Amino acid sequence: MNYLINNHINYDSHQGLLYTDNVDNALKLTTTLNRLLLVLVQNNHDIVDRETILRRVWEEHNQVVSDNNLNSSVSVLRRHLSSFSDEEIITTVPKVGIKFSADLKFENEREEIKDNNDKELLTTEVELGSSSKAPEGIPPQASENKKNYILNNRYVEISLIGLIIFCLLYLFKSYFFASRTEYPEVGRIDQCSIRYINSYHKPDTTTISFATIQNELTKLNLDCKKPATVFYYNVGIVANDKNLYDNFLFLSYCPTIPKESTTVSCENFYVK
Repeated sequence: MNYLINNHINYDSHQGLLYTDNVDNALKLTTTLNRLLLVLVQNNHDIVDRETILRRVWEEHNQVVSDNNLNSSVSVLRRHLSSFSDEEIITTVPKVGIKFSADLKFENEREEIKDNNDKELLTTEVELGSSSKAPEGIPPQASENKKNYILNNRYVEISLIGLIIFCLLYLFKSYFFASRTEYPEVGRIDQCSIRYINSYHKPDTTTISFATIQNELTKLNLDCKKPATVFYYNVGIVANDKNLYDNFLFLSYCPTIPKESTTVSCENFYVK
């Protein structure tokens, strides 16, 4: 957009140029100064508060927002305008904002282009409006078939949406509410069921030393003459490293209670 400021200064907001008669001698504004001047021009004779200017000129364009930047830019812009005219166009209202006061006009060429564009747009809208009307002479059956086609498509869309929701719910249920597999029994010592604790590795049960487990149970005074479940974990089996076999051993001794409603308290032991 081209503006004529005080019948003397030409301002091309698109290219950020200030000039009087010859565009070849135009003063090229920086991008920030151009945005600042455009905001002020668009609010001619109105006081624009500092927050609005900082937001539109700096914040919306991901630049550093500060009062120092605003004060410096206003000072430079005022100096540029004063090089074309002695009139005070930009004034600072303390604790309020910045005011741009000028006799402002649009260039005729730009106005004519805008008018022509408006006319073309109006003509296009009229043509589109006319084309959107149903042509005369279309039989009612064709119109009815079109309605049925639209309804059928909507039924298909609703069915697909329902199917997608069902699949999502099923996946959600399968992921969060899937029943956990019990730890496998790898052997028995007297009446103790030995179960290996590991959900992510398949242990090599042939490497499990039941003699070692029985020895540790004896050291811990755990009685396998009575029904019980012993949960067992060994780092050496998972890492497949014989050097780790006796380094870390976890045992959880859980007595078996005949009554299912009775709470079972397990004793946990770490052996290194």
